[in-house]
Amino acid sequence: MGVSGVGKTKILQALDLVRDVARDNNYRLDGINWIIRLTHLGREYHWELKSALMKKSLFQSKASAEIIYERLIQIENNKSIELLVRSKDKSSLRGKKTP
Repeated sequence: MGVSGVGKTKILQALDLVRDVARDNNYRLDGINWIIRLTHLGREYHWELKSALMKKSLFQSKASAEIIYERLIQIENNKSIELLVRSKDKSSLRGKKTP
C-alpha cells in the first residue's frame, strides 16, 4: 500500500515482464537493452542484458530471442566489480574464464 501515482504498479509490471522473459524463450525481445539495479543484503548490483531476435528456422513457428550480452556487476565504494559476463566472445565468472 502507498500513495497513488508513485509507481508501485509500474514496478510490479516490470517484474512480471522479467519473469515472463525468464520463463519463455519465445518472448519477443528484439533489440532490448536492460539495466536492472537492485540491492540485496545491503549490496548494490546492476544486471545488464542485450537481446535480439534469432532468425526463424524451418522447425519453428516463430522467431525466438537470444541473449547477445549479459553482465552482472557489484557496486562497491563507487567502483564496479564485474561478477559475470556472457557473450558470444567472452564468458567469465568473477574474472575467471568459463567454458
